[in-house]
Amino acid sequence: DGDGTINGTNGGGAHFYFDQDPCEGDGSRESVDEQDPGSGTDFHSTSMTAATFDDISHTVTIMGEGTNAGRPVGFTMVGVDNGILPGLFSLVLSDGYAITGTLLSGSIQLQ
Repeated sequence: DGDGTINGTNGGGAHFYFDQDPCEGDGSRESVDEQDPGSGTDFHSTSMTAATFDDISHTVTIMGEGTNAGRPVGFTMVGVDNGILPGLFSLVLSDGYAITGTLLSGSIQLQ
């Protein structure tokens, strides 16, 4: 799970949320979402086609399909749980948008 803010691609902040394995009964769903107002990005996943975990590097990689500002795109998202240090978030969309950064707020917790 991850929820936080990183530096936006054109200034300001970009907010992300992901939940690869939602808990039953808490109302959550498998999803990846990211909004970067400075770039006009408003991404929402519609399906996840693959998810891999690396216990050594504390990394999750999620791939799938979604929409960016209503247009269909493919995506690859990487989240890194750095323990007590700020986590890292990366998202690449098939329309050319890409963002990577260290968390300014929030957290990434891989369990």
